[in-house]
Amino acid sequence: MAGGFSSQPRGRQVPLAESRLFCRLAVFAGRFSPFATAASHSQLFKSALRLVETYVTDYADDLHRIWELERQFELYTPDGLLMGRADVILDSEDGHEKSLAIVDYKVSKGEERKDRNELQLRIYSHAGRREGFDVRAAYLHSLSQSSREAVTIDEAVVAESVDKATQAIASIRAGEYPAASSKKVCSACDYARLCRHCEASVRAGPE
Repeated sequence: MAGGFSSQPRGRQVPLAESRLFCRLAVFAGRFSPFATAASHSQLFKSALRLVETYVTDYADDLHRIWELERQFELYTPDGLLMGRADVILDSEDGHEKSLAIVDYKVSKGEERKDRNELQLRIYSHAGRREGFDVRAAYLHSLSQSSREAVTIDEAVVAESVDKATQAIASIRAGEYPAASSKKVCSACDYARLCRHCEASVRAGPE
């Protein structure tokens, strides 16, 4: 099994990358909706602008460390190819110019989403390392809280995440979709009230 980023690094992207980063942050922060009314669009824009301004104030150093934005990665497995894009990759992690950190921006909350996001970052890290890059850190960045949480990406944890993704792809290829209901999983599901497999306490709703 192999995995890696799909193309070679292009180096620091300034100032184009900065403007692209601002646009991406605004979309995340404002939860962009093309069907918003004029009034709601104005409110969303103001909210997004505040969050982006906070980000630029609290994490100004990021703008000088942009190595790549939306970089595509690929994870090859015997049963399929998993592709995705890392939001931002920063260089000079821990003061080492060629060391990288992957940052994933989020506005949603919840433990179930957090688990998925961490899995995603670990697979990104695996992909970069397979290409020979020194990926030293990965972070989940909450735009709404202006906080950044480090995600463990040691070899054992990353290998476990890759195995989990590989097994999931194999199950999809085989047409196997076993129900995996639990309070944690069902609480994050939009179809909880309709699903016969849903955890009973979740289906019943708040008391």
